[in-house]
Amino acid sequence: MVNDLLEEQSARIWKQLGLIIPCDVGAVCSHYNIDLIRRPLGDEVSAFYLTLPSGRTEIVVNSLDSPRRRQFSIAHELGHHIIGSARPQMRLLMREAGADGDAEERYASQFAACLLMPEPLVVEMYNFLEDDPDWRLSVLSDKFYVSRPAMLIRLKQLGLPVVNQWYVTEITLQSVAESTASENRLNRLLIPRKHS
Repeated sequence: MVNDLLEEQSARIWKQLGLIIPCDVGAVCSHYNIDLIRRPLGDEVSAFYLTLPSGRTEIVVNSLDSPRRRQFSIAHELGHHIIGSARPQMRLLMREAGADGDAEERYASQFAACLLMPEPLVVEMYNFLEDDPDWRLSVLSDKFYVSRPAMLIRLKQLGLPVVNQWYVTEITLQSVAESTASENRLNRLLIPRKHS
């Protein structure tokens, strides 16, 4: 139920801002009056969301991370903003689901997936690429400007089959939202299978 609300919120943002692929997370930050700051944060932190005493909000993203990693991190932190200012219905559903800190992290990552890879657009492009299934994952990742593991997780969430030549072991949405080191580990999980 919360995931449906995150999908709806993402769709509203796309419609309000007239977004196109790939999602302009900077424009979304501007829409919510969030200052976007890029600075080196080291290896342990990808980004964080901060409300200043003045009431201004900032997303600080690690300038040392890859551009696609920064894209997901910014969208994830936007998820924290959306959840923090969520409609009472969403907050109630999260409370009923026992949403603790870990759950909020999962919801922020889910919001990031919805924002960066909106279901209708992913499904439309997925179907358009039906004649070229071998390149589907690569093309979708490039078009939506996300990592392959992030796109693979999204396709799995949407119930869209992934080409058989790729073997993927236990990737979770939370893994994608972790550090750059985690992203590198996830990329190694994509193991091309030999054709029979």
